[in-house]
Amino acid sequence: QPWHLVTANMIDAAVTGLVLLLLVIGAMASEFDSLNSLKDLGATMCISTAVVACLGVFRSLARHLSSGVEFDFFVCHHKAGAGSQARFLKICLDEFGKAKTFLDSDHLTDLDALFDVVKVRVDCLVVLLTRDTLSRPWCVGEITTAHQNQIKTVAVQATNFQLPPPEAVQNPKNLVDFTSGGLSRYGIDIPDLKAALLWFLSDVPITELNTSQPARLRFPEVAAHLKGTLYSSQRLNSNAKFAGGSREESDPMVLVSGDPFDDEAGAAVGIVLHALKFRFLGQDVQLKALHEEEEENFQTVSECLTRSLAVVVLLSFGTLTSPRQFGLIVESMSYREQDVALAVIPVSTPSFTFPNEEFLARSLPPEFYADSDV
Repeated sequence: QPWHLVTANMIDAAVTGLVLLLLVIGAMASEFDSLNSLKDLGATMCISTAVVACLGVFRSLARHLSSGVEFDFFVCHHKAGAGSQARFLKICLDEFGKAKTFLDSDHLTDLDALFDVVKVRVDCLVVLLTRDTLSRPWCVGEITTAHQNQIKTVAVQATNFQLPPPEAVQNPKNLVDFTSGGLSRYGIDIPDLKAALLWFLSDVPITELNTSQPARLRFPEVAAHLKGTLYSSQRLNSNAKFAGGSREESDPMVLVSGDPFDDEAGAAVGIVLHALKFRFLGQDVQLKALHEEEEENFQTVSECLTRSLAVVVLLSFGTLTSPRQFGLIVESMSYREQDVALAVIPVSTPSFTFPNEEFLARSLPPEFYADSDV
């Protein structure tokens, strides 16, 4: 079986190849009836093997000692359920918190070295707690690694997280999904997981996302808290003109719509705005996140649409039951029917399911029931 580390595989291959080479050369060049020749061959093989092994050990030690703390934060998350949240939290920490944050989709090159990253290259582990975080082997493995190596750990609790029952924590086999494989090959066993989970749920400080804020604005607030800095909503003002200078009422707009109550959708809105900021850098274009202001109504949305180049609609689980998002979709499509040059760009997120007729009849927002043309 191959080793789990690239360095170990390289050493294994080098030693095996060297031994075979020495055997072949020794067989052709030695007098095997001579006891001294056999002794010399054996000594040469032993010395060569020891030299290669020492070089491998020195290389590993050099990498371990020279790596040091490279990242301020490591975002531990369930990719399928919180991929956008982890990405936007990283953006907020890096750009607004002036930090360097590890995200596996950006920085991980060797999956087997993931726990080593937590162990020696990270100052603080940030556990993004969503519904399935504590059921994922890699997530609890990262928590256990932090616990065993006394790495500073904090948790950010999303709105859909629920504490696991105490009996599940006492027996992690009932909590963690090991169908894709266990963690024993990385030196992490069930007692280690139990100890780490008990520590995590009792001693680690947890910061809850602020549900009084629109979903997009919850993440820079948390990032500022983690960095110990004063959060200013002006730094993420989506209505600013990114070319710089003051906002002009005549500037064309690009609108981004997402469910303001859904953490994942709100994070996706933040990611899209962040990308568009660089796309329109130096241009007189306003970027605006919709549905984040209490005074917003259909009239204000319609006024924005008349000045807009495009509207990006992020489709998530609650989109079609949200009067604001559904109203925007209807209004945008009516503009398209009037041959207005407005690009309507739907972006489907993993939580969105395309509706059937039964869903529309049951779940269409009440505001649209009476409109037979919708």
